[in-house]
Amino acid sequence: MQLIRTSLLLVAGLTLAACQAPQSQMPSGNVYRTSEANTAMRVAACTVAQARYVALVDDAPSSRDGINQAVGIGIGAALGNAFGDKIGGGSGRDLAKGLGTVAGGVVGSQVASNVNTNRRTGTGVEYTVDLGANGLRTIVQNLNPGEGAMRPGTACVLTGNGSMVRVRPA
Repeated sequence: MQLIRTSLLLVAGLTLAACQAPQSQMPSGNVYRTSEANTAMRVAACTVAQARYVALVDDAPSSRDGINQAVGIGIGAALGNAFGDKIGGGSGRDLAKGLGTVAGGVVGSQVASNVNTNRRTGTGVEYTVDLGANGLRTIVQNLNPGEGAMRPGTACVLTGNGSMVRVRPA
């Protein structure tokens, strides 16, 4: 019984360690990086012609993905082994532990994969803005929790320098 409690505490601790702290806000129409502070940006008046929500996915997996995967497999295998240990006796118990370890590792791997995918996916908005004589432009930008897309017809400002631009309310 003491072994089960210790195992559960270990699993709980590893699970908490695998959890990622909330990510800081991403650059959007209302959030800037500190590296963008005190820099001159080009500004153009615009009007939102269209806006639609889109899913944003990181281009490359993070180094944390491998850690999450390993922790998921380890926790799943440990839980599977612990459950298998409670089944049968003798060589049947050994078989149950082995099968439980493998099955738990597979389930843990899948859970970690889902966590990694959800962590790398966010919501953004694709704006098509009318710059008057300078034509239309399409810009995709992040949306942070609580932010919403501007409606078509809304006066806006296109700001940025180089390839990083964003749409914000006028």
